[in-house]
Amino acid sequence: MNRCGRLLGWARLDGTTATLADPIGTALLACEVAVADPSAPADADFLLLPSADSLRFLDIAELRCLETVWGNLDEVTEQEGTDKQEWNQAKEGLRKRIQDKKKDLLDLYGYGGGAVAAGSLVLKYTEPEPDTELEDSEEWL
Repeated sequence: MNRCGRLLGWARLDGTTATLADPIGTALLACEVAVADPSAPADADFLLLPSADSLRFLDIAELRCLETVWGNLDEVTEQEGTDKQEWNQAKEGLRKRIQDKKKDLLDLYGYGGGAVAAGSLVLKYTEPEPDTELEDSEEWL
């Protein structure tokens, strides 16, 4: 909450359990914790989190929280008299912060890069004999 508290208020999110359930559930799953209900993580789920993954958990939860804030922000400029609020500029700054956090997560934990797999495919094709082709037969009609 300390990492994103002001931003939650800015996006008119209250920071309650309902607001933070998605970031927490997502981070627990990313740390390979088998969560009974990712949309409503319970205290018991945290007992399964290895202490070595606690910083990773917090960073992933922060990223998800930043994404939630970004998706809930107003995209209009508000002006009342001479007081003007440029929300688009602030939202762009938040987007950069999200990009930086994603890069950090990839560099520190390999999170977000996707799994890379390689393999080969061998195709065998046999050319049919010319006299066995059914070009004009009734089977093709």
